[in-house]
Amino acid sequence: MFGVTYKSVSKWECGICLPDASLFVPLCDILDIQLQELFDES
Repeated sequence: MFGVTYKSVSKWECGICLPDASLFVPLCDILDIQLQELFDES
């Protein structure tokens, strides 16, 4: 959907790095969450 590799997504999931900032809003739309929730660590 975003034109990124599975390896990139794995790094996001493991907290190694973050997606490019241009993907934050589309990612939140797909996950049906607010942008703030994406970065909430609680």
